[in-house]
Amino acid sequence: MNSVFTVLFKNIILLVLLVVSVVFVATPYITLSEIMYLFPSLAFLYIIAAILEANYLSKVSSNTLVFYYFTDGFLFKQLLKILLLIIVAVVLLLSKGIIKYLSFICFLIALTDIIILVWRFFTKRYFIGLQDNGLLISLNKIEFIPLFKIAKITERHGLTYIVTQQNKTFSLRTDTMKNADAFKQAFYTWITEKGLEHKVFKEQ
Repeated sequence: MNSVFTVLFKNIILLVLLVVSVVFVATPYITLSEIMYLFPSLAFLYIIAAILEANYLSKVSSNTLVFYYFTDGFLFKQLLKILLLIIVAVVLLLSKGIIKYLSFICFLIALTDIIILVWRFFTKRYFIGLQDNGLLISLNKIEFIPLFKIAKITERHGLTYIVTQQNKTFSLRTDTMKNADAFKQAFYTWITEKGLEHKVFKEQ
């Protein structure tokens, strides 16, 4: 099983949940007694698939130098997403008619996001990884920046900006990292070893 399969598996389970929910709400082909078995089973599979996806997407090679990276901004975005899902779920739940059963999916996604957030936080699966061929940023997904695509590295106001040749910018809150000094030392050593010194611009 690889990361592509786990992502596909999770999305297929979610799609099946959506189809089952729509069929249940809009047609008589699936009854409440059947839903009582289908929903818990599919929900369990979805949570397992999401955990497998998070696990495989946070795996790195043995030669990767990893530094724990978890920012307040990322936490706020995740909590906001979870809160919005819960609000939508409550609105659906309080609505009249059979449509209220669609709230199950929103509650499930919110619960799964909470599980993944807590699990990855305590197992330190959020990180920045320095590799021989590029830079990894693992938050809710893996961002890989190959060496040859790095056009500029700028440090300003406690932030480190990495700009690619396609003008895509990645910002790192290196000032709030618990191991900030160790990371900066390793980061600039990595820059020197990879011959990127001419792409570094320090600004006040």
